[in-house]
Amino acid sequence: MSPTEAGSAPHKCEFPVQPPEGSWSHPGACRQCGKTWAQSQTEQKVAEAQAVMADRGLVVVRRDDLRDVLRFGTGAIDVDGGAFDRLSAAVEAGQ
Repeated sequence: MSPTEAGSAPHKCEFPVQPPEGSWSHPGACRQCGKTWAQSQTEQKVAEAQAVMADRGLVVVRRDDLRDVLRFGTGAIDVDGGAFDRLSAAVEAGQ
């Protein structure tokens, strides 16, 4: 269980950059939670993208939520020209 799951305050990840734990070009995993540098950067970029989308008034939808809508909402969504089928197929192919 990570510190955040245990209910304690989240920490600021620290990635070692000195051998043998890491280097400037390949930082090591966080000493407290084990998160990799790549995971941290991905989370940061996703958060930034979501903030930009929210600032522009766009709705952020999780992929799993979209997949559920596409899987279970076939009869409830009225679309023309097979757009629903193409979108559904694209989401399923992206699994």
